[in-house]
Amino acid sequence: MKCGDVWKVDHLQPDDIQGQIPDLFMAHTNETPLFFWSFKEFGLLADATSTNTDLVVTTNRVYKYSRANFKPYDCRTAVCFGACYCTYFKKIFNGPKYLQRSASFLTLPLMLSFNTEVSVSPPVWHDPTRLPVKVPCWETCCSWLTLFCTCKTCGKDGQTVTCNRDTCSFVPRRGGARAQLWMMWRHRFNAIQPDLTCKIRPFQLKDRAFIADLCETIGCGANELDFDNSVSDVLDCEKVDMLRKIMGVIQDSFAESSKK
Repeated sequence: MKCGDVWKVDHLQPDDIQGQIPDLFMAHTNETPLFFWSFKEFGLLADATSTNTDLVVTTNRVYKYSRANFKPYDCRTAVCFGACYCTYFKKIFNGPKYLQRSASFLTLPLMLSFNTEVSVSPPVWHDPTRLPVKVPCWETCCSWLTLFCTCKTCGKDGQTVTCNRDTCSFVPRRGGARAQLWMMWRHRFNAIQPDLTCKIRPFQLKDRAFIADLCETIGCGANELDFDNSVSDVLDCEKVDMLRKIMGVIQDSFAESSKK
């Protein structure tokens, strides 16, 4: 959304606080936004917060704004810490001041390179959101208990849990791999200025392994559950591909201008 020479990001993630995103001031009248991406870095199991990040690429710079938010209550993770999840204790004792915010940018003429790295690890038994084997009826029961404990109504605010033959089945299903994406913009003078980095976790993989397709074909397991909140948006793969193309064009244009 544009207001003169000030651009305001009006896209909010479900756990964002209203008025938490600052305005983006353009350096000059010729600077225009080219790309926008909002994603989440889900904190580790013992962490009480997750990090939401807005990434804006303009014709002059790469702008990143990150803010921490308390994790919503999840019955699956509450099993690891008892009936009361540690998030609520930290939310009560620390309050909003515990949530950190940071903003940084890198001008495109000073960008040396851009690279991405995807790390993939198998599911583990000590992470209730990424178990090697999932039982649909247990996942559905935990979703209902989460709505009950948080006093939310099914069907409102994006909270939807359906009961059918698939979601209430006792047949175990194979859990998906744990993947995360690292993005880094290297600075030409990185000995003085730190590199600009950000991370997406979990990251939905674009290409599936051959062994996973083989197991599903012979009926030895199914894909992740549709109502699994730990699965990120499938558009992340398209976004990162578009970002790579934009960064490639920008690097080529600045390399040609430097030769002249």
